[in-house]
Amino acid sequence: MVASEARSCLSAALLHLRLAGFIRLGRKTGALRAAGGVKAHVRVPWQRPHGLYCVFSLVVTTTYLMQEILYAFKMRTDIGALAKVMFLLLCHVTSLAKQVVFYFDAGRIDDLIEYLDDPVFNRPGQFAAQHLKSRRVAATRLVRTYAGTALCTCAMWLAFPIYARATGQPVHFSVHVNVDYSTLPGFLIMMVYTNYVTALVAIANTSMDAFITTFLAQATTQLDILKHFLSRLTKDAVAEHKMTGEPLHEAFKRLLTFNLDHYNKINHVARSVQDIFGVAVLIQFAIGGWILCMAAYNIVMLDGGVVETVSMTLFIVCILTELFLYCYYGNELTYASKGVASSLYESGWERLPAGPRRLVLTSMTRARRDLAVTAARFVPLTLDSYIKILKSSYTIFALLRQTK
Repeated sequence: MVASEARSCLSAALLHLRLAGFIRLGRKTGALRAAGGVKAHVRVPWQRPHGLYCVFSLVVTTTYLMQEILYAFKMRTDIGALAKVMFLLLCHVTSLAKQVVFYFDAGRIDDLIEYLDDPVFNRPGQFAAQHLKSRRVAATRLVRTYAGTALCTCAMWLAFPIYARATGQPVHFSVHVNVDYSTLPGFLIMMVYTNYVTALVAIANTSMDAFITTFLAQATTQLDILKHFLSRLTKDAVAEHKMTGEPLHEAFKRLLTFNLDHYNKINHVARSVQDIFGVAVLIQFAIGGWILCMAAYNIVMLDGGVVETVSMTLFIVCILTELFLYCYYGNELTYASKGVASSLYESGWERLPAGPRRLVLTSMTRARRDLAVTAARFVPLTLDSYIKILKSSYTIFALLRQTK
């Protein structure tokens, strides 16, 4: 089954997540229909082996996080060593929170992906086609750039233990393991293990963020398309009337009903994102400030070289981007929803009979309610929330500096 244009904006993020084993292969809708007109779902080739791979990825990331926690507990009296492990440990906590949602709520995520194939999200016409294409291109560029930046950071971290061992300096891995990595075999085992998990989480975590926020971005694009068609509702109804002979008020009501269905389905996408990923995003917001201040502490207070400073700077850029994406696209969705009622008001409805006019007035009353997405119905996804997170992060950082 070929993905629709609206759904194709998720393709790049889905590819990364499936390669990383963070999301299971989606269902394939069968060509035959079961009794009652319900589409049948058939098993995708390699679905079972890939499902086992997803279990493996979940076990590996969970185990690694437990080892980081044990190491942090062991280093709890050394603020420098603790800071070195905490920024990655907290990052892995937020990643695992999202990974758990992707694994255990895979059914609802599949439903949401398939929901974008609805014809109402893939409307004909040049205006809709251009907006959908622009959204797909932007989403693909985002996930590739974002994941690429994270991988560059991991590549720089790869050089640190190699350089330390080559120059005879002590090598430290910020995980609790029973491996003697002072020997060459132990060192190679730790290099493969730590860098595999770090790179895996880097690709998957950035791709999960891009995947979730792309739904919000697609909802914003759909609102822009909807507002375009609402503003020309009477013009389109007149064209239908001249072409088919359908009474003007009936054509207007039919087109308005279709557009109201479009609005309801956009609202459903936004609410589904909030219901499925809300708790994971709340954890991201709650811990994001701590991750930023720990990373900044490593740059400012610890004696690192140029490569370490650059790598930590890239890491901070990734975390800032991670938080910004949710707040920006949530803010854009709310802003775009503010224009729905005014677009409907400009449709030329006042020239129609009383019945359609009453329907328009009722619809405008409902459309005045903004679409606002929150993290677990607690923190609104707005730019104001982003500023508050940055301020709290700086406050924590200032307190940490006083402990030096």
